[in-house]
Amino acid sequence: MKVALYLRMSSDRQELSLSQQEAELRRLCDRKAYRVAAVYRDEGISGDNFERRKGFRQMLDDASKGIFVRVLAWDQDRIGRHDSLTSGAVLTPLRKSGIAIETIAQGELDLESFAGRVTFTVQQEAKHQFLRDLSRNIVRGQAAKAEAGEGYYGTPFNYGYTRETKLIGNRRFARLLINEPEAAIVRRIFAEYLKPDSSFAKVADSLNADKVRPPRQRKFWEPDTVRYMVRNPIFTGRMVYGRKPSGKYSRRTAEGIVSIRPGQAVKVAEPIVRKVPDIVPPLIDDVTFEKAQKLIAERRLCTRRTGTIRPLSGLIICGKCGRRYHGEGGSYLCSTSRSSKKPDRCSARRVREAPIVAVIDELVQKHLGTPAVAAALRRKIEARLAAAKTDAAADEPAKQKRLQSLERQLRDGAARLLEVPPGLVPELAKALEAVREERDTLASQIEANGKSRPAEPTPKAIVDQMMSLVSDLKKASQKGDAALINHCFRRLGVEIVIRRNDRTAAEATVRLLSIGDSTESLKYGSCR
Repeated sequence: MKVALYLRMSSDRQELSLSQQEAELRRLCDRKAYRVAAVYRDEGISGDNFERRKGFRQMLDDASKGIFVRVLAWDQDRIGRHDSLTSGAVLTPLRKSGIAIETIAQGELDLESFAGRVTFTVQQEAKHQFLRDLSRNIVRGQAAKAEAGEGYYGTPFNYGYTRETKLIGNRRFARLLINEPEAAIVRRIFAEYLKPDSSFAKVADSLNADKVRPPRQRKFWEPDTVRYMVRNPIFTGRMVYGRKPSGKYSRRTAEGIVSIRPGQAVKVAEPIVRKVPDIVPPLIDDVTFEKAQKLIAERRLCTRRTGTIRPLSGLIICGKCGRRYHGEGGSYLCSTSRSSKKPDRCSARRVREAPIVAVIDELVQKHLGTPAVAAALRRKIEARLAAAKTDAAADEPAKQKRLQSLERQLRDGAARLLEVPPGLVPELAKALEAVREERDTLASQIEANGKSRPAEPTPKAIVDQMMSLVSDLKKASQKGDAALINHCFRRLGVEIVIRRNDRTAAEATVRLLSIGDSTESLKYGSCR
């Protein structure tokens, strides 16, 4: 018999390691003459974190491929610590493929009989309750440790420090020791950020230029990494507990530690702040840190106040990476190529503004510049509006028929909920919810079509509005009003895609996506 071994270990120190679990399962295979066809592993992941369990999800994907006919695990909680409703949905792929589950602790799990499913449900709820109790105990222990200032209780990783943990009696005591090479980089980051006209990006570029090794084996320094470090109070020797909500099943509030449902929002208590130099030695002084925080606020406001709008702001799209170009003076540059130190940056070069604007003006005049062209455009819009009304009228009977079909599916599905096994209830309920959402959306559309709608603008009004935008564009060009030019371009539906941009030439496609009309594309070969 071909079997698959599933091994999982979270961060609990009391659990068997993956190697121990595998050794015990292979001994079971030897006794029962099982042949191991696949081994799936998840290490350091909680039993109810389905998304992060890549090994388990791969096993579910392989269930229908005939690789194995039975799954072996050390204990039922290795398969998962979900509640009984979620477990039913999670294990559905195995059950549909006829794959049995066997554990060393419980033996073969009987999910086909009434008694077996009841036993599985009771055991699964007990496994899940363990997680909820563990969450409450961890939050309570961390909060008490933070209040007393007994040892370091933060993240295991902090750039500039090395964590040291000692066992005192039955308790672990942690503190941070200064890592001098990294501490020097931290001080350099603060010193460079406090310089006039500095920024997170400029600090990151400086570090990349000097080939300073970034934290956590990253390829290069990012502005966001510098921002996180400049805003982190740990470098002043302050430990802050509870700055962000944490705990999946329990949270610390002003009324004490309370149990919550996943996704439930609660008002958390004020953070606990402790400054203990013996546990967290400071790398910078409080005055320097406060100056940096003040500069962060000032530079954020300054950037918002002085932001300028160029004629093509937000309208140019890079054909290489799909990102938008940003204006810098009289030229535009792809946003992913701004930091020249990034090894995977976009290789697109700068393009000048004037040639692109000239092409757009030519396109606007060609399609909207004369009364004859405007009259032809009005006739096109009239034809399209008439065709749209005809299509909507023809589609109404099909919508009514589809709505009746969805109503029948909901009635039949609601009746089946009382007949299916408990493990399939979550899956069926999810399918019914999708049907209900489609039914409600379709009913809303039919109801909206039956109501009297506000009068739609006539083709003449649409064309008049476009001609007014052309007139505004001409006046804005004469005055050099970049913001008004950009507004007119957006209302007219201007889109520019840079198709080619190398050392020899640049080529772009300019489209005028007018209201109710799609015009031809124009290309040009020189935009520098």
